[in-house]
Amino acid sequence: MSLSASDHELQAMVGAVRGNDRVVRRDILWEWALSRVERVHLDGGGTLIVKRSREPLIDEGRILRQLAGGGIPLPELFDANVRDGVLTLALEDLGPSTREATLQEAALAAVRTHAARPPDGLDMLDAAALAALPSRALTALDRLERAGRWPESENGRSALTRLQAMAGALSGGADVPPFGLCHSEFHPTSVHVGSKKTGVLDWARAFVGPGLLDLASYAGTVAPPDPAACRALIEAYAAEGGAPPARDARAGLPAERWALFWHRVWVVEWYARSCATWMDDPSQDGVFQETVQRHAEEALSMANGA
Repeated sequence: MSLSASDHELQAMVGAVRGNDRVVRRDILWEWALSRVERVHLDGGGTLIVKRSREPLIDEGRILRQLAGGGIPLPELFDANVRDGVLTLALEDLGPSTREATLQEAALAAVRTHAARPPDGLDMLDAAALAALPSRALTALDRLERAGRWPESENGRSALTRLQAMAGALSGGADVPPFGLCHSEFHPTSVHVGSKKTGVLDWARAFVGPGLLDLASYAGTVAPPDPAACRALIEAYAAEGGAPPARDARAGLPAERWALFWHRVWVVEWYARSCATWMDDPSQDGVFQETVQRHAEEALSMANGA
């Protein structure tokens, strides 16, 4: 399914929020299987950000509406609608990124996020839900293998089975503060320092759960997990007014290793389930299967002190 709006569809949306302004140029800022983001240039000299997403990322408009005015710096939402399973957002353009957020700015954005009242209807990631993630990932793996999409991988299944065996014990401490609204894609690209305004972007996968998972996500998942970098962000978070227990060990692991373990497990389950349910392009299966296996092995390394 293409996520590119036709020129007619885009102009109709712009007309609804900007009156007589006409679209003169469209610049693609980001595109992947489930979402597409464009900067739309208007003949009056202004710009809009238009974001289109498909399931499971179609709840972002409702989330942004409920978060507005709650203390988190956000882009203004001009319009949101879901038609034929595709969400279209018209958002304030914060301007191109001028620099990466500092550690303190990222920490403060996380503090404000975790202090906000969660929107209604978000998934709850408490201890029981954390403990169930490896089993859910294995169920998705079974579906993909039966469909012939993912070739059987002894290493990948072994890693998931080992995670399943340790998940119950390591879920302890999930409800220790900070526990509440989590952004879930808390990356430098989401803490956007723009030429016009700073704001926290990309709320489609928000949930209620341990705030440490946001802090673990900040460095991303391309490079191996970095406990020292995660610890530095935890310390900055506490210094900016975040819950002091963020520093404390959980389930026998230092806070940073606990956070990195569960963040990787969450990534594993999300990608496995998404491939089995929503991402139906078999040409990308090899990339996602490798992603799942790598993150499962990284989670094990955090639990085992590697």
